[in-house]
Amino acid sequence: MTRAALKEETRRLPVGERVELLEQLWREAEAEQPVLLDWQRELLEERLADAISEPEAWVSWEEAKRRLERLTSTDR
Repeated sequence: MTRAALKEETRRLPVGERVELLEQLWREAEAEQPVLLDWQRELLEERLADAISEPEAWVSWEEAKRRLERLTSTDR
């Protein structure tokens, strides 16, 4: 399957399933501990500095995930 076909097939999944797929892929990528590119490291360092200087402007991953789940819930 080509990359384009895989993207198209993924887009056909319901939103909840796409989120689950993303989470699973992310966990697998984290387990592999990929090497960050310079621009990725710089961006993370900038965001960490922002989070330290303005902690009230940020939410935890768990809170962000809860908000996304509420927005994508079919039980609205």
